Amino acid sequence: MRQAIVATSLLVLLTLACQAAGGRGGGAPASGAASPRATPGSPATPAAGLPSPPPPGPVTAAHLTITGASTTRVESTRSRGPCGTSPGGFAAELTFPLDGQPYVLNMELVDYNGPGRYLVPPERVSRHTETGAATPRLAAAVSGSVTVNPDQRSGSIDAALTDRSRVAGTWGCGG
Repeated sequence: MRQAIVATSLLVLLTLACQAAGGRGGGAPASGAASPRATPGSPATPAAGLPSPPPPGPVTAAHLTITGASTTRVESTRSRGPCGTSPGGFAAELTFPLDGQPYVLNMELVDYNGPGRYLVPPERVSRHTETGAATPRLAAAVSGSVTVNPDQRSGSIDAALTDRSRVAGTWGCGG
């Protein structure tokens, strides 16, 4: 009896985790569901098997400088998905164009306990291309900090990334 309760509890937790992840668990389509196929010559789309990103939020002023092989100024971003506090801490995903491709600046503060400055690591920051990009790129932060302002919708960042670039400046979630 106890094993059945444990197994049922695990199944419920797994189901909730998959739902919280937006169904991004991969896996096969539901029984009877059509399996979308890309046609030759058509662009890759989320229907081709990749999860679609959430719709972007409003354009928000930013003052980010990305240095590395070249220097790029980012003057505006859009939040992608929720931005702010969550049961898992604090998260912000901000989209912006860089070198002709859409990129995402992802900030995850798992030790979040209110506005202030957080060191990287242990907090996580990355800059990566959008899902499905023709040339995928990912650079994770190896050092630096993220500051969250009292409004918990804006702040600043200064982080060194694995591709020997650096992202520094101010960011905001908008709305």
